[in-house]
Amino acid sequence: MLTYSAIACIDKSLGLGFKNDLLFKSKIDLQNFKRLTEGEIVVMGRKTADSIIEMNNGKFLPNRTKIILTRNKDYTPNISDSDRNSVFIYHDIENIIHSLNLVSAFYIRHNQEKEVFVIGGEEIYSLFSPHLQKLYLTQVNHNYQNKDTWFPINLNNYDLQNSERHEDKSIVFAINTYIRKEV
Repeated sequence: MLTYSAIACIDKSLGLGFKNDLLFKSKIDLQNFKRLTEGEIVVMGRKTADSIIEMNNGKFLPNRTKIILTRNKDYTPNISDSDRNSVFIYHDIENIIHSLNLVSAFYIRHNQEKEVFVIGGEEIYSLFSPHLQKLYLTQVNHNYQNKDTWFPINLNNYDLQNSERHEDKSIVFAINTYIRKEV
């Protein structure tokens, strides 16, 4: 069975990023991201993929299956040949959902669970919003002035399941897990 989850780092006003970069970077948050997503499937937009590749000098989230959603039919990520086997490019969400449903059938037959992490950006979170059962949010207790993308998911549709308070670079933040409310 597949569980769809979003993972993001947001500020007090749900700001996600500015000029294709994160508003807040913390080793604690990045370690949490790695711990949760390694060995899993991650779904992202082209801009998010390109910024991760650039930030990591061409390395592209090792030990994960990466799905990139882009309208650009000619898009090829600038990654090493060894990364190419774990990258799948799609041009619409319907084909992603169809492919993941096929993957889900495998896991159901083998009585296993797999988590699909939607990792951004704003438009990708919106597209997957109806499917998201869980949110892993690093919520920074700061309101950044410069931001051009926001986390578009209504947190009122989720219950807080777990919260861990942290501080880094004099900034207080919490790593929170939310579960979708039963309707």
